[in-house]
Amino acid sequence: MRFSPRLYLASAFGVLSLILSAVNFWSTNPRQTSISRAYSYIGNDFPEFYIPKNGTLPRVLLTVEESRHYALSGPDALEEWASNSPVGYGYLRLGPEYRAFDMAMFHETHCLHALRIFIERADRLEPHVGHCLNYLRMFILCNPNLTLEPADVLTRDFETDRVGATHVCPNWEVLYREMEENWDEWKAVRDQRFPTPH
Repeated sequence: MRFSPRLYLASAFGVLSLILSAVNFWSTNPRQTSISRAYSYIGNDFPEFYIPKNGTLPRVLLTVEESRHYALSGPDALEEWASNSPVGYGYLRLGPEYRAFDMAMFHETHCLHALRIFIERADRLEPHVGHCLNYLRMFILCNPNLTLEPADVLTRDFETDRVGATHVCPNWEVLYREMEENWDEWKAVRDQRFPTPH
């Protein structure tokens, strides 16, 4: 008996949904990182989670609902899915040397966007796959993972150095604003350190 690629894809989304639900269940009270501790952001000396400017993020309500937005394909699909990425593509620059970190929430939305592009290029898929992708997108927004991950994807051995995750339900709009502020600060520092020749 041969299984179709669609069945494998639907099974993968089902397993991913179960994993995300389990992570959410076990991480409703994530470990607290000391706000008062000073970090060098060198080597492994950085906080486990991103700490918002006011120390916490307010909770928001997200009603899970179908939407005509975030389609698998169509004239607006690419732009709508890309809109989940903040300026700087989800990278934060932290510490005195502005070390790059990828916030897991934005890494997750990037991966969903990549999956959408892959699926769009497949032949015919069940309408349920589009529903699942949009559902996972909303789940990630409601339960963003604030884990900081060193941005060293080109040198890391992912077989031995696995990245952990925790999910919380903060107001993601605050995160987008802070990401934009961080990007603007990094851009000013970058332009000062590495001026563009005129």
